[in-house]
Amino acid sequence: MEPRPRSFQHAPFLLFLLLALGIVVAGGVIFRQETTRARKATEEHLSSIADLKAAQIANWRRERIADAEVISRNPLHSLRTRRFLESPSPDDRGDDLRNWMESWRKSFGYHDVVLLDRNGRVRLSVGSSPPFIGAFATVKVAEVLRSGSPVLSDIHRLSNWDFPHMDLYAPLLSTTGKGKEPVGVMMLRIDPAHFLYPEIQAWPLPSRTAETLLVRREGDSVVFLNELRYRKNTILSLRFPIADSRLPAAAAVGGRQGIMEGVDYRGVPVVAALRPIPDSPWHIVAKVDSDEIFAPLRTRILVISSATILLVLLTGLGFLLWWKRNEARHFRTMYAAEEARRESERIYKELFENNPNPMFVYDRDTLRFLAVNDVAVSHYGYSREEFFGMTIEQIRPPGDIPLMRKSVRGVPGKIRRVGTWKHLRKEGGIIDVEITTHDLEFGGRPARLVLATDVTERIRAEAERDNLEKQLAEAQRMESIGRLAGGVAHDFNNLLVVILGHAELLLNRPAAADPALGDSLREIRKAGERAANLTRQLLAFGRKQVLEIKTIDLNRVIAEFEGMLSRLIRESIDVATHLAPDLDPVKADPFQIEQILLNLCINARDAMPAGGRLTVETTNVTLDEEYAKGHTGVLPGHYVMLAVSDTGSGMDAETVEKIFDPFYTTKEKGKGTGLGLSMVYGIVKQHGGNIWGYSEPGMGTTFKVYLPRVDEPAAAEETVPVLPAHASVDPETILVVEDEDKVRDLVCRLLSKAGYNVIEARGGPEAVPLAKERKTIHLLLTDVVMPEMSGRIVRDRVAAFHPDIKVLYMSGYTDDVVAHQGVLEAGAHFLQKPFTARTLAEKVREALGG
Repeated sequence: MEPRPRSFQHAPFLLFLLLALGIVVAGGVIFRQETTRARKATEEHLSSIADLKAAQIANWRRERIADAEVISRNPLHSLRTRRFLESPSPDDRGDDLRNWMESWRKSFGYHDVVLLDRNGRVRLSVGSSPPFIGAFATVKVAEVLRSGSPVLSDIHRLSNWDFPHMDLYAPLLSTTGKGKEPVGVMMLRIDPAHFLYPEIQAWPLPSRTAETLLVRREGDSVVFLNELRYRKNTILSLRFPIADSRLPAAAAVGGRQGIMEGVDYRGVPVVAALRPIPDSPWHIVAKVDSDEIFAPLRTRILVISSATILLVLLTGLGFLLWWKRNEARHFRTMYAAEEARRESERIYKELFENNPNPMFVYDRDTLRFLAVNDVAVSHYGYSREEFFGMTIEQIRPPGDIPLMRKSVRGVPGKIRRVGTWKHLRKEGGIIDVEITTHDLEFGGRPARLVLATDVTERIRAEAERDNLEKQLAEAQRMESIGRLAGGVAHDFNNLLVVILGHAELLLNRPAAADPALGDSLREIRKAGERAANLTRQLLAFGRKQVLEIKTIDLNRVIAEFEGMLSRLIRESIDVATHLAPDLDPVKADPFQIEQILLNLCINARDAMPAGGRLTVETTNVTLDEEYAKGHTGVLPGHYVMLAVSDTGSGMDAETVEKIFDPFYTTKEKGKGTGLGLSMVYGIVKQHGGNIWGYSEPGMGTTFKVYLPRVDEPAAAEETVPVLPAHASVDPETILVVEDEDKVRDLVCRLLSKAGYNVIEARGGPEAVPLAKERKTIHLLLTDVVMPEMSGRIVRDRVAAFHPDIKVLYMSGYTDDVVAHQGVLEAGAHFLQKPFTARTLAEKVREALGG
């Protein structure tokens, strides 16, 4: 075969150059057309917005002047206003005029409405009190009185602390006499932030940088009149020289209109539309960053460039394919390569199919599955045909897809461990998998091999272990605090018994009639009672307090608590109660229920510093098994629900998860201990109930307490007796056993004063001989924890001589210590320290069967 002519050999190369040049020129033309179209669309959009804003602002100014004209020519109030301003009676406070002014302020949203007489003095005002008028308003009032026409002032600020505002002045015209002359001026103060600025700042379409500016000229400067998007607190303070011709705001107040390109107050290139506001010194500037205008073009440029390059490459590929010289050698090379590929695929398939973990291959461009092994089919639940019709996005939760796309579009590489991800099974279950990938070519396409190791059980076990460790640490901390509280409680409660008892003894003496002495004694008693409450709260934190459980009506407790609530809640908070009339009774300690209400209501108050609504409600509810599955620790059954809701600031989900943690608080340092809700949680759990908090930011908070209902009726409301002088002919004999001298002496004095025969003993070794000597002892009043002999042992020894003796135990220890002494069995009478004389009287009569 003869060789081809040289000119024919170079023809494909020349053709390739011509085609490449034509493709590049076409791409440039398309790019220029796209740029021109984007610029024109932006200019039309900005012009429309500028025209709209200018018309809206001009219309708003006309409406304000119309308001003033309505006020000026109101025949119903002209005569009344003149009589009030020129010849008011001493008793005329102008309440009807003030109501008229208030109706204008509320109906049309004015900040202040002020009535001034002809001398510029304020006669009536609504809104700010007292109103700040200043020299600026005085000048305007004189101008209005001279002209008799309404005047709308420009945006101004009277002082550094005053807010930017406008004043609308309406002359109050007299309708008597030959002509109409102003008898006064009504000044209506306008806050532009409520009406004008929203119209200025609103943008009809989403934009990342668009902004509307309201400006005016002051001397040789342009002044910005509205809040800026990128700079705050600049109203009336941000100024630029008018000579700055590149600044659109300066060009606008200089008289320029239409579209211009320049730089804004940030020094950023922008395109802006400039318009004057009719009948005002104002100008509107609607602008957008040049970068945003041309941002959409970047994608188009990329597409055009990619298409251009692709076409050039395709053309070059054709040239190279045509240019091959040795086809026989080429075919031999291809044949050898094909054999190697087949062998590689055979080895790969064997390893792929026999791997014990799910494996699959997907196309890196389309993300579609190209191959899956049998383990993947059985593990994910899809058939092989279903896999081949899916992409890898379909086995990912929706929330993981954006991050997954970023990961798969990364730089191709060899073997990589890409971390732990979540995958979806066909039935909807979610599994955790560790992903290892390897990039390869599959069927001539760029692909990726994925090995997915299921680690769901391992992660679940690790999470469960972490949770158990946290629960153990929390339980140990709570137990430590409980032990600390129990150790402090005993001695502290003994001291409080002495303080409260002696205070009541002194209050019952004639000398207490002295007001000063009586007040001091009552303050001592109040302080002791507050200290006792503090001890109970400390014990409630560790769920260690001794509860006085009785069947109660929760509605009755709430009704009695409302008196205290009125002293805790500010007047700006509206309190409402919705109590179910058929509410079931519950077994609870009324004092601890009040502690729950107190803490929840105080938290609600603190969440509403500007006022709001606090709601307390009760109702009967039934919690089924489905509810119990979603709430840890809840048993299905019938409950009484107590809900406390507020309309305060609310909390986010992360805060709600921690609100019952000890020492966790969202209040400022020094304003909260973090123990309030932990104490509430402990009280509710000790009553066998549950508590849940529901809140969202800005939507308020609701706490729901669920207490098990009981079938027995609530106990009748009790009256605590004052310790009376015992009137019995044959008074009962009481053996008092207490190792603390001051407590024992006080108890004996109180019981002797009440008319009982009292025998006192310092402990068990002294009490047993005394019991043996006496023929009759009606009641044994003994401390629980004493050296040498506990209260339980004293009872057993004394009962050997007096089988029918009644027993009343007393202690300042916590419930676990008392229970350890074997006292808190059913039917035992118990007196918790500290106690008052009234409580002692009640418990003694109760133990004696009175």
